[in-house]
Amino acid sequence: MELLPPSIDDTDLLALIGDILAVAPSGPSRMAVRLRLMSPTSSWARLVAMAQQQGVLIPLVHALRRDGLLLPVPRSVSAADREAHVTSRLEAAWRDHLARGVDLTDQLAGMVRALADAGIPTMPLKGARHLAAPITAWCEARVMRDLDLCVPADHLAEAVKVLLGLGYRPIEEGTAFDHHAPAMALPGRHGTVEVHRDALALGGRKVLPTATVWDLSETVPFAGTDIHVLPPHWHMLHGLLHHQVAERGHRRRILALKGLFEFASLASSLSAAQWEEIASHMADKGQEVVLGSWLRQAEILFALPLPTSVPVDATARAHAEDTLAFASAPYGRRRREFILDQMRYAFSRETLAHRYGLAEGDVGIGTAIRQSVTLIGRYGLGIATRLAGRRDQAS
Repeated sequence: MELLPPSIDDTDLLALIGDILAVAPSGPSRMAVRLRLMSPTSSWARLVAMAQQQGVLIPLVHALRRDGLLLPVPRSVSAADREAHVTSRLEAAWRDHLARGVDLTDQLAGMVRALADAGIPTMPLKGARHLAAPITAWCEARVMRDLDLCVPADHLAEAVKVLLGLGYRPIEEGTAFDHHAPAMALPGRHGTVEVHRDALALGGRKVLPTATVWDLSETVPFAGTDIHVLPPHWHMLHGLLHHQVAERGHRRRILALKGLFEFASLASSLSAAQWEEIASHMADKGQEVVLGSWLRQAEILFALPLPTSVPVDATARAHAEDTLAFASAPYGRRRREFILDQMRYAFSRETLAHRYGLAEGDVGIGTAIRQSVTLIGRYGLGIATRLAGRRDQAS
């Protein structure tokens, strides 16, 4: 994972966020949440700050609005006080989010139409899939920094040219593992776009290869053309693999609250047959603990009912509880372990061989030096900021 979320300094507040975002909220639990939010000791400022830090503020606002849990704004206050009220600020954040979503959807539509005209199939991934073909009512609360759009590998260069023709411009020089082209942006518009040749980074492709992703995809209409999307249960698994395997969140014991909530939201509506398909695939790849740990984390935090057809063994449960505990560890300790794992992975024989098109046996000290020069050239003086984590946000 490129980014490390801040440490959790209040586990009771984390539990409250989880209760608000519960995927199967009951009447009594909603009343209990309402009473906690109305308590004189409740701090809305701290609630909002933690949700923002962990990347779930907009889903939190969505749930609060849905369940009528926002505080009423007093009618007698001045206009300035009304504007400063927490509910007014959260409603404004929600409106800004919706406006951003409209802009991103319009950009996505323009890109897929232009690519279709060029004969290039497209498959929106991650958040972009929710814009093109929403799955649940929660989809409108999906936050995204960029649009991920997968095209066949042999069409990547042509797809980039099409986007250049639409006015998009590269905003970076390269990517770490070459599974997508450099990020591009349309001046004056929201977000960026990453055109992928692979649906996942290197580690994730071992569990779900890009060819399999295309084979599993189905076509749906969008923006006057047909696009490819993963069925809901495979889209859910793709998100899990992105966070927990490709970005090594499982190995690093990172509580990826935003990704975990999306997983729980999608998981809550899957059929027994869909769960059996996912469980079988993960078992075949030796990834049962990864799936089991996220299921257990989602059960603890978001009240996800565990599917009866998916075993969650003691190892998975222990990993889930360790991940939740580690999220509250001092940031310095978490950061050190995070950086050490980043360096181990960045300079592993497998990574260097993939990065530079070599056989693993041909990787040597010269390859490691080349990688060091590449990283310094990529991040420059900003590498110190990345190591310190001063610009981290929830991913």
